[in-house]
Amino acid sequence: MYDETGISIGYRGTGSDATAEAEAHREAEIARTRLSDPLRSILDRFALYDADDRLALYNENYARELGANRDILKIGATFDSRVRKHIRRSYVIL
Repeated sequence: MYDETGISIGYRGTGSDATAEAEAHREAEIARTRLSDPLRSILDRFALYDADDRLALYNENYARELGANRDILKIGATFDSRVRKHIRRSYVIL
């Protein structure tokens, strides 16, 4: 904060403890790392969706099968949104 002449008269702000959030992110990253090696070893195409039908994980074989459309693979995207994007790209409007 500054007074009317521009001289600093102190600080004002808020703070919060982000320890729990940081720990949750760290644990999620550990879990993701634990899954990555087995996921890469699966020879078939593999994708995992969560309870809300959102893409959670997929392997390279799954992405490779999509070819040019692999950019529609976004973690968190719903299956429905991916199918709709794929269909839109498949139609040619004359």
